[in-house]
Amino acid sequence: MSGKISRTALIIAFWGAGLLAGGQFAKVSVTLPEFRALYSGNTEQVAWLLTLVSVVGALLGGVAASLANRFGLRHVLIASMVAAGGLSLWQSTYPPFAFMALSRVVEGVTHLGIVVTAPALMVR
Repeated sequence: MSGKISRTALIIAFWGAGLLAGGQFAKVSVTLPEFRALYSGNTEQVAWLLTLVSVVGALLGGVAASLANRFGLRHVLIASMVAAGGLSLWQSTYPPFAFMALSRVVEGVTHLGIVVTAPALMVR
């Protein structure tokens, strides 16, 4: 292989990125009762922590592929995965609700970056 990654390994890596993005998307639904207890002053708004990622996808999904092509699929995928990992790590500190909600919006952008670029890179 002389330093090159096989096509199969790349496809598995991109597929794995998509699986991780799905976990990133759904992590709040799994821990919703804990979030409700943590942010007891914002009980009515806690569901938005789950919804915000979807809202970003709905609003920006149409332009995501265009922007990914402009900046380069590989660059967008790597930046999105690094940012998503960093956000998840930061979110594990349980910031105040407003910052958690804002971070879920940014996380929606990273999720979109992953789910747009990984399949396109698999095809290539």
